[in-house]
Amino acid sequence: LDSLLQENYYLNIMKTNEKRPDWPLFICMLLTYCILPSVLCTQMSWGNNPDLVELDTVQQGTEHIKRLVVLAGESIDLECQVLFANLPVNEVEWKLDGKPRTNQSKTQIEFTDKNGDTHVKDNWTIDNIPEELDGSTVSCAYSQMQKRSTDWAAFSERVEAVFSVFILTIETTEEVCKTCVGDIKLIFKESMKSIPEENNLEKRIKSKIAQMTNLTSEDILANNTQYSVSLPIYTVMSNQEIRSMKPTVIIGDSVSDTWPCTCPIAIGCELGSKPWGMLILLTGIIAAAVVLLLLAVVLYHKYKGQKLDLIEKEAIYSVPEIDLLITTKEDPEMLIDPTIEGHTDPTYRSALVNQKSVVAI
Repeated sequence: LDSLLQENYYLNIMKTNEKRPDWPLFICMLLTYCILPSVLCTQMSWGNNPDLVELDTVQQGTEHIKRLVVLAGESIDLECQVLFANLPVNEVEWKLDGKPRTNQSKTQIEFTDKNGDTHVKDNWTIDNIPEELDGSTVSCAYSQMQKRSTDWAAFSERVEAVFSVFILTIETTEEVCKTCVGDIKLIFKESMKSIPEENNLEKRIKSKIAQMTNLTSEDILANNTQYSVSLPIYTVMSNQEIRSMKPTVIIGDSVSDTWPCTCPIAIGCELGSKPWGMLILLTGIIAAAVVLLLLAVVLYHKYKGQKLDLIEKEAIYSVPEIDLLITTKEDPEMLIDPTIEGHTDPTYRSALVNQKSVVAI
């Protein structure tokens, strides 16, 4: 194939000296350069992943290497693709810093397209990425014997990605930490070493920070290889993604690997830190009190109604005192005690409620 390409190249140079273009030769060259290599040769590539970025400066022999931009503590799913594989298909080989992947279940998939070409893809999910992986290399390789026109040749190719793991440092003051009111500074930087400024890498890390903090890329300040933003402390405390990065917290001259601030709960800080927050909190408390009061009134009337249902007869007895209490149909509010001549008690309901046992007749 290389000989054919060179032959067509030199023929094309010779033909350019002629006045009339050789269109058949041009079409043949187009097919040779563009179509034949993609059809006849096995190719390897990374699957679609926005965290895999091309470097601005690519040196010869490093075209297959990309940068893998991640935040400490997050997980990532890598996909390796082998196009136009020959049968029988071999296994894709994953390595991390040259060491083969171990203790992983089989994830390789083989499929055939409508043209009858065989393709292979495999995935590797890396969970809870530690900061120590910064600068490490993950690779996917595939080897296979391929049939040429007259013999067989070994095919071996790989794709690589170098980790850029960003860690988080938080800077604040004792007053902000104790009162839970005010802004704190978040600084993102590579864990082990930083590469020179790269536009593609900077664009990707800014996008990840903006997504985590609900800001825009324009809100993120870049200083050499560090990226910083300022956020209210209650926003940081209520953001699980930020907390999962296990940031280093700097308060004055002290450094802590754990969160030292004493805000009771994140949502309380959020409400109490804004001018309108206290009003909302107070309104909620008042509304809850009103609801409880109304509920108490409803329950009281319901209980009172159940007590009044006991008074449905004209005469009732009290046990064990055996006090005879008589009401009249004409005036049910009047209570008559027949044992005391001329004595009436208008508060018969209270008297009845105090009875231990009532028998109606």
